[in-house]
Amino acid sequence: MQTNDPMLAQGATPKQAPAVWAVIPAYGRPALLGAALASLRGQAGLHGVVVINNSRDAATAEAARAGGQVRVLTPTVNLGTAGGIAWGLKTVFAEYGATHAWIMDDDAQATPGVLAALLAALERADADAAVPLLVDEQERVQWLPGLTGRTARRAGRGGPTVERFRSTAGVKPLSCRWALWASLLVTRRAVEASGWPDVGLWSQFSDLDYTLRLTGNFRAVLAPLAVCRHLPPPSVEGPAFVAKLHSALQNGNYVATRRRYGWRALRHLPGLHWRYLRHYHWAPRAWAGAGSAFFLGAVLGRKSARAATPGGIESARAELARYGVT
Repeated sequence: MQTNDPMLAQGATPKQAPAVWAVIPAYGRPALLGAALASLRGQAGLHGVVVINNSRDAATAEAARAGGQVRVLTPTVNLGTAGGIAWGLKTVFAEYGATHAWIMDDDAQATPGVLAALLAALERADADAAVPLLVDEQERVQWLPGLTGRTARRAGRGGPTVERFRSTAGVKPLSCRWALWASLLVTRRAVEASGWPDVGLWSQFSDLDYTLRLTGNFRAVLAPLAVCRHLPPPSVEGPAFVAKLHSALQNGNYVATRRRYGWRALRHLPGLHWRYLRHYHWAPRAWAGAGSAFFLGAVLGRKSARAATPGGIESARAELARYGVT
């Protein structure tokens, strides 16, 4: 995709107006992707969208092309969520001179004016990353980032409405330590200083790992005036789902105990284990799973990428190296 905008051609400088490109990793959910792209139309300040077609299927590519000004990147192997985002970030900064990247899940939907609200929060807070309030299908606030303020954390308990959250926590940007990929606006300078997401974590906990790394040197905020919907399909119990939960728990243990910046997530480890045990009704297999996740992640220091095919991590790294993502 070419651009005639001279500011983009010259690269980003602090004096430029924001040039935001969205980065969306997608895997075999064309209907959700189509809805996500439709929600981005009309967002002031959005210059374009890059979709990483990790599933490498025609339906996803077709949904992406129907989304308007969209560049579709199709790797030869599945790069995982972290690897796909890394390639997308490399592309928007190196090829299009973006000043900001707006990372989104393919099951997220922007609401009108959300990008402008995120940009305003960055400026007001002198921050380099911002996330919106994420709401579910009932418009209830869920999936809050790792807020540093107690009042804001309490305001988010129980799935409040947006209005109720704002009435308690206020509308000013709120500092946070970590956030999800679902909707994350980040500056170019923060990415250049923080590096790429860790493909070794594949999908589970790669977002928390990356944002914890980023907030070691840059400020991140929740923008209460910005709202996105996060509409993941219902989970289907089965071997794949069990592996996903275990992978998330193992990677959570790894990041919190093995990363130099992970100590800021240590307080969340008991809650992670509690939710895992509760999900399986405190059954013996749940205790065994929680124990093995702790042993593998914290004691042995191993990452989990169970969703990857055998050799998938090595193949993804080799593919990313060809794109200059190292």
